[in-house]
Parts: sequence; structure tokens; C-alpha cells
Amino acid sequence: MPIFLLSNWKYLLAGGAIIALGAYHFWAMHDTYSKGYSSAMGEVAKVSLKYKTDSENKIAAIDKAHTQEMQDANKQMEDLRIAIANGSKRMSIRAVCPAATNNGASVDHAETRAELDPKTADDLVTIAHDGDDAIRQLTAAQEVITVLMGTASAPSNANTLKK
Repeated sequence: MPIFLLSNWKYLLAGGAIIALGAYHFWAMHDTYSKGYSSAMGEVAKVSLKYKTDSENKIAAIDKAHTQEMQDANKQMEDLRIAIANGSKRMSIRAVCPAATNNGASVDHAETRAELDPKTADDLVTIAHDGDDAIRQLTAAQEVITVLMGTASAPSNANTLKK
């Protein structure tokens, strides 16, 4: 046996005793630690479930509000398209037309309106509606992200929720 171990037997005995006491303490306190851990994990699960439920409810409210807003916008656009197609509404743009005077020597810039044909008017309505849809979708996505990040308590679009 090495001389080092023989000369330090007291330290080895003390170390063994400490290890034995630690093992005993661990096994004796294992139930207490397990119960405390289980209780803490139960609380974490409750809080997580509440957060999940609250978030889902807020997101559902955002979805309902923005869905209604999209349906209203689609109805308005369709009404406008029908009105343009049947001629009850017309779209025009401001136009500047140089007009020659009687003698042809001077040019007068008279401001007038130029009516758009129904197909061009419909195309402009579609472009504007698509842009508005993109803004509505972006706003909804921002509100959902805000809810998921935990910094909001309700959808920010209060006008839609009042309907």
C-alpha cells in the first residue's frame, strides 16, 4: 500500500464519513425535495396554461375583429365595383390639356377632368383594395405578435371591436 494513503488515513476516514452523511441526507430528504419540486412544477403548469388560454382568447378576438374588417372592406369594394360597372359612379382624374387659342399663337393650360373607362377604374379599385388588405393583414400580424410577446391586453383596433 502506498505510504501516502497510510499517512493520511485520518483524511480518508473523514472524507468517507462526509460522503456517507451526504448520501444519507440525500436519501432522507429525497421525498421532501420531490414534493417541493412537484408542487413548483404544478404551479408552473398552471401559470403556463393560463397564459396560453389568455393568449388564445386575445388572438381569437384579434382574428374576429380583423375578419369582420376584411369582410366589410370587401363588401364596400364590391359595391364600388358594381356602381362603376353600371355607371352610377364614375372615376375621373384631373387633367391639364393645352388648348390652342383661335389664332394658334398662344397656349392656354385649362384644367379639366378626364373620366376613366370602367375597366381602368376597376383596376385602380383593385390595386387600392389590395394595398389596404396588405395593411390590414400587417396590422393583425403585429397585434398577434404583441400578444404573444406578452405586451398587450387587448387588440388595439378598438373601432372594429365596437361594431
